[in-house]
Amino acid sequence: IDELNMKLGIGPKRPALPPELVKKGYKSIRQVGKGAFGSANLVFNEQSKQYSVVKEVALAGMSEKARDESMKEVDILSGLIHPNIVEYQECLEMKNVLFIIMEFCDGGDLGTKIR
Repeated sequence: IDELNMKLGIGPKRPALPPELVKKGYKSIRQVGKGAFGSANLVFNEQSKQYSVVKEVALAGMSEKARDESMKEVDILSGLIHPNIVEYQECLEMKNVLFIIMEFCDGGDLGTKIR
């Protein structure tokens, strides 16, 4: 339905992706979350034919400690392989923005399920 709405020109505007991600075959679909330092966007990769989430983290306004924690998150995610943990796919840092690409879990987030 999202794709049909986009083709018809209705619904929310697609979030912009940097050219580096577009070159890797990613196509923006819609925003799925937003936080203090960035957003999470649903994307489709034309090459792998799979949906993923790109977590976009603005590093510019962060303290040094917060930047270090963001990089630790990437290091930890990249080493975790378990069926009950969201799969890390790749990470890129461009123009003071960290892009963490992860598996898309279409069942919603854990917080919603708990409530």
